Amino acid sequence: MRPAFCGLFAAALLLAGSVLTACQTDGGGGAVVDADQAARVSKDFYTPFFDQGDHLKDLAAVGNFNAAAQLFAEQQDYFAKKRAEHRETLMQVADQMKGPAEAALREAQAGLEAGSWPAPRADWATVRERLQLAEKALAAFPGLPLLNDPEFASSVVGGLEAKRMRLKAAIEADAPAQFAIFDHFGDQGFFQAYPVDMESPRLLADGLPALGGLLDGATAEQLARFSRNYPEADLGAEAWATLGGRHVAAVLRERTGGGKPNLAAVLDAIRKTREAGLRPMRVPGVGLAFVEVTSRTLLKHGQIEFPVAVDVDLPVDVVTAELDEALADQTAAKADFAIVFDVALAKTQRKVSGMRKMPARILAGYRTEPNPEYAKAQNQVTRAQMDYQRASLNSATAGSQYCYGMGCLAQAFAGMAAIAVEAAAAEAMNQAMAVLQATPMTVDIPVYQPYHYDLASVHAAKTTTVHYYVVDRSARTLFKSTFDVVEKKNFEVPYKIAEQDPEADEHRRAATVEEDVVAWEEAPATVALSQVVDHYLANAKNVKPLPELAALRAEMLRDKNEALARYREQTFEGSTQSDPRFDSVVVIYMPDGGLGSGFFVRPDVVMTNYHVVEEGQFAEMKIYGGQETFGKVIARDVRLDLALLRVQSRGKPVQFFDKNQVELGSTVEAIGHPRRLEFAITRGIISAVRELPAPNISGGKPVKQIQIDAAVSPGNSGGPVFLKDRAVGVVSWRMKESQNLNFVIHYAEALQFIRDSLGSGS
Repeated sequence: MRPAFCGLFAAALLLAGSVLTACQTDGGGGAVVDADQAARVSKDFYTPFFDQGDHLKDLAAVGNFNAAAQLFAEQQDYFAKKRAEHRETLMQVADQMKGPAEAALREAQAGLEAGSWPAPRADWATVRERLQLAEKALAAFPGLPLLNDPEFASSVVGGLEAKRMRLKAAIEADAPAQFAIFDHFGDQGFFQAYPVDMESPRLLADGLPALGGLLDGATAEQLARFSRNYPEADLGAEAWATLGGRHVAAVLRERTGGGKPNLAAVLDAIRKTREAGLRPMRVPGVGLAFVEVTSRTLLKHGQIEFPVAVDVDLPVDVVTAELDEALADQTAAKADFAIVFDVALAKTQRKVSGMRKMPARILAGYRTEPNPEYAKAQNQVTRAQMDYQRASLNSATAGSQYCYGMGCLAQAFAGMAAIAVEAAAAEAMNQAMAVLQATPMTVDIPVYQPYHYDLASVHAAKTTTVHYYVVDRSARTLFKSTFDVVEKKNFEVPYKIAEQDPEADEHRRAATVEEDVVAWEEAPATVALSQVVDHYLANAKNVKPLPELAALRAEMLRDKNEALARYREQTFEGSTQSDPRFDSVVVIYMPDGGLGSGFFVRPDVVMTNYHVVEEGQFAEMKIYGGQETFGKVIARDVRLDLALLRVQSRGKPVQFFDKNQVELGSTVEAIGHPRRLEFAITRGIISAVRELPAPNISGGKPVKQIQIDAAVSPGNSGGPVFLKDRAVGVVSWRMKESQNLNFVIHYAEALQFIRDSLGSGS
C-alpha cells in the first residue's frame, strides 16, 4: 500500500469515528457516561431518521412506560428542547406512572381529613397511625425526574404534604399544654403516647417545674412509674437525682406517717429507692456527721500500715466534725445522726506459697562464622562479570560486519542496541561489586547459656478493722460494733532475672514486679459508708440508750484502751521460755530459698545482715513460738552489712551492751539457725576488736568488728551475739578455710545505724 493512500485511509477512519462519536449523545452534546450500560434505555447513537422522540413514542406505544420514564431521565436536555413536540406523549407516560401511587395518596389524605386536633387521649394512637400512613404514601410515590417536573407532577402529592405538615405543626404547638394535663403516672410516658416525636429534654426542662407540686405529693409507687416513663436519659442527671430524693421522702412518709424517721428507716428508704432503679444524690432533711477518732498511738507505732479512706456512697450530707461538736445539742452541723469511725487495725500480710524455677537464657558471648550473604554477593559479581563480557563481545561483533545499502542502516541500529546492552551490563557489574564490598566476610553469632530465674507466687492481703459508733440524736440511741474489711490479691513476682538475659524486660512484663505489689499494699484502703450502715442495719436491734456526752467519751476511751492493751499484749515484753533471749530472735526466709537470722531491736523492727535481704523489699519470718510473720525492709547499709525490717508481729527487743569496751576473752554466745537448724546457741570468746574492710564492698571507710571463735555457719548471718544478756554484735562473715575465725559487726556500728535509720529518739 502506498504511503499517500495509507494517509487517506487513516483520515477517512478518523472522520468516520468523529461522526459516530457525535451520534452517541444524550441530547446535550456530551458523551453518555454510565457505569451500567446494560441498564440504560437510550440507544448507543441516534440519527436524524430515528431520534430520542421516536424512541419515546415506540416505548409508549407498546406500554413500556417505566422505560419511557427512564428515557426521559437520561435524555432531559433533548426533551427540554423538544418539549412542545412530545408533550402529549410525556403526559401519557406521566399519567401512567403516577396513577397507582395517587390512589394511596388519596387514601392517606382522606384519613387525615377524617380527624382533627386537639383529639382525645384515646385517639392519639389513631392520629399517629394516620400521620405515619401519609408519610409512607409520600415516601412510596415514584421519585422520577418526569414526575418532579411541575408540568407533569401530581397535585395530590402537594395537597397531602400540606395537610400533613399543618396537622403536625398543630400537634407540636399543642404539646406543652397536653404535657401539663397528661397522666404521667400511667403505663405510658407522654413521649411514647404523643402522636408526633418531640424533643423530650427540651419539653421536660420547660414542663417539669410545673409538675413539682404533683411530684412532691406523689406516692413511692407513682414516682417509680414516673421514673419508668421518663428515664435518666430524658430527665438529665440533676432532675433524676431530685426524683430519687423525692422517692426516698415518699417512702419515709409512708413508713413513718410524716414523723421523724430514725437512721434505720432512712437507710431502708434509700435501699428501696435504689431497687426502684433510681439513684438519689441527696436525701432532703437528713444530715450525718462523720467523726474520725483513730488512735494516734497506733498510728505512731505502725499498727496502721496504710491509709484508710471512707467513701461516702450514700445520699446524705456529711460534715466532718469533732466529737463534741457532732454530739452537742447546739451544733452548726445540725446533724441528725453521727457515725464515729475508729480504725483499730490496718495491716498487710504477704505469703509466698511457692517458688518456680523458670527456664531462660543469658548472652554468654559470640562466635564468628562465615557470612552466607558474602558468598551470595561473590556469585552475583561473577555472574555480572560474565554478562558484561558477553555484552562486550556482542558489541564488538555488531560493529565489524560488512553491510550494503539499507542493510547498513539496520546494522547501525543493531550496533547502538548492543552498546546499550553493554552499558547496562557494566552498570549491573559495578552495582554487584559495590554490594560485595559492603558485605562483611564473617558474622558474629550470639551464644546463649541456659539459666533459671525464680517466679514467686505471692498472696497479699490487706485487713482493716474498724470500730464504729452510730449515734441517733433524734431517737437518743447508741450502737457500737466492729467489722473487718479484707482485700486480697495474688501476684506472680520474678526474682533473680539476670541482667544479661535478652528477654529480661519481657519476663518482667509477663509477671508483676515487686514495686507493683508494694504499691498495692501501700495504697489507701477504702471503706464504703454503705458497708458501715449495712452492718449497722443487720445488728440495729442491739442499740442502747444514748448516754451523756461525758459518759459516751469515757466508753469510747475504754474501747480504745482495750484495743491498745491488745496491741501491747502482742509486743512480748516478757517470756516464759527458759532462755528469754530466744524471744528476740527470728528466722528469716530469703527469696532464693536460703535462710538467715535476725533479732528485734524495737517491738516491731528486726535487724539482720544486708546480705540476707540484699535488695529485696520483703521477707517472711518466724518467731520462736512458731508464729509466722512478715517484714518490710525500711533501711539498709551495704558497707555495714546491716538492714532493718518493719515486722507485722511484735517481739521482745534486745538490750545492747552499754559500755565503751569489751574485755578480750569474754565468753559470748551466738543465737541463730546454722545449716537450717533453727534456734541454736554456740559459745566462744571474744578474740579481738578490729577495724576491717567492709564485708560486702571494697574500699571506703573500715568497719568496727569483733572477732570471735564461737562456731557460726550459713544460717547464722544476721543473728545476735550476746555477752550475757546484752547484744554486742551482729554475725556477719567468717574467713574461709579457717577454723572458727568469725567476725560480727560491733554494737557501736549497729546502734549508730539504728539511730540514723529510726531517728535519734529511737
